[in-house]
Amino acid sequence: MVALPRGHWLIGGGMHLGRSAHVIAIDIWRKRSVPVWPVDAAAAQPGRSTGRREGDAGCPGPPDPAGLSLNGLALRPLRDAQALLYAVNTGDRRAVEIFAVSAGAGVPRLAWRGCIPMPAHVMPNAVAPLPGGGLVISNFYNPDDPAAWARMDQGVSMGQVLAWSARTGLHPIDVGPVSGPNGLETSRDGRWLYVSDWGGRHLVIVDLRRGTRSRLSLPFLPDNLRRLADGTIMIAGQATRPLAIAACTQASCPQPWAVARYEPRSRRLSLVTRQPGSSVMNYVTTALRVDGTLYLTGRGEGQILYSADPLPP
Repeated sequence: MVALPRGHWLIGGGMHLGRSAHVIAIDIWRKRSVPVWPVDAAAAQPGRSTGRREGDAGCPGPPDPAGLSLNGLALRPLRDAQALLYAVNTGDRRAVEIFAVSAGAGVPRLAWRGCIPMPAHVMPNAVAPLPGGGLVISNFYNPDDPAAWARMDQGVSMGQVLAWSARTGLHPIDVGPVSGPNGLETSRDGRWLYVSDWGGRHLVIVDLRRGTRSRLSLPFLPDNLRRLADGTIMIAGQATRPLAIAACTQASCPQPWAVARYEPRSRRLSLVTRQPGSSVMNYVTTALRVDGTLYLTGRGEGQILYSADPLPP
């Protein structure tokens, strides 16, 4: 889930759990959601797109909407209420899908613009923009490794973070040992990279200019990261074990969850809340703060939660 600038709309995705996912627009004033891609058959016809193509030249065309499954989202604001939305797709294919967003009056409009296909050994999870049109993408684990989840449960180093640009393609970034890199975020100027070391329970902070790294311990498995307007990084995740998440194959799977925030200027990490899971929200995966309200997404009954910030005990 990401927030469109200068407005009252969030953009959300969802995973394919028995039915295909959509990109949805969430009106935080009226507390309603609207599917915005695909909205008709023509929007997702293979090979069809209008406007400037983005992403990799080898992209074969739009994804199959019947198999769409969206993990991480990221936004690159442009001029005049326009933006590019990057969406990690692990459904019909493993790729970063790219959409043009028009966020003028009314419901935001989306148009597919291209994709970045992932190599066979990559299970993409999150994406974040870099200056100049580049991206960073987390490779959660090797999908051909049957012991991947057990190794993450033990905190064994695995996975990687990749950088992409139209000129250089994909290449790894040295972020040090991580056990299942999950969420990603960057500073506004692109100098700092924040990585969720999911299995290792750390927030990894990388200075991309100097190549230095630091790590902060967390009392939970850090999932998605979101940068607020003041630079604060919101961290949401699950206060359980990776194998407990891997075992969540039923409709309802409550697990304890937590939200923290990291303030880069003071280098202060603070726990916002820790909560038990419920049937409505089994566990949280994203925390986003907009105008003094926290919005939370996760696994559950297809709803998002919202609360005054800070959350009550």
